[in-house]
Formats: sequence, C-alpha cells, structure tokens
Amino acid sequence: MFCILLFGSYFCHAQNKKIDSLQNVLRTAPNDTNKVNTITRLFKEFIGTSQFDSATARAEQGFQLAIKLNYLRGQASGYNNKGIIGHYTGNFPMALENYAKSLEIREKIGD
Repeated sequence: MFCILLFGSYFCHAQNKKIDSLQNVLRTAPNDTNKVNTITRLFKEFIGTSQFDSATARAEQGFQLAIKLNYLRGQASGYNNKGIIGHYTGNFPMALENYAKSLEIREKIGD
C-alpha cells in the first residue's frame, strides 16, 4: 500500500513539473504554430490530471490562435481537444460535433 501511495505522489509531482514547464515556455513564446502545439501538449497534461477547467481554457486558447494563424492542423487539434472535453464531461453531442469537424479538416489536409 505504501508503495502505491509513494508512486502515485511521484507521478502527480512529475505531472505538475511538466505543466509548470510548459506554462513557462508559453509565457515567452511568440504567437506561431509552435505555440499552438505547446498549448496542445499542455491541454493533454491538464486532461491527464483531470483539470478540466484548465484543459478547456487551453483548448480554446490553442484553437483561437490556430484560427488567427490559419493553421489548419492546429484547428483540427483544437476541435479534437474540444471533443475530448465533451467526452470527459459527458456532453456527447458536443464531443461528436467537434470530432466530426476535426476529421473534416484532417481529411482536407491529408493528415
């Protein structure tokens, strides 16, 4: 039992270090496709730690930047991330709608 608790706390600490590191990168990152990709990685870390409010905010931030940059792969990821949020929060119609939009863009760009 002790080993499980020890491993669990180590895993959570490692997750938080990764989140902190990605947030530090974003503070000074220029608004480009790399920033969209970093936001997506941060989104995944928040999802992995069940921080759905933070994940939702990052999904929207990355999606809006991808639109501004006309970065289609980033837009597809943004729709997919919104679908993931819908799935995890039980809003399945929203999830399905966003997954479909992501798929449409990915097919369009051959991704």
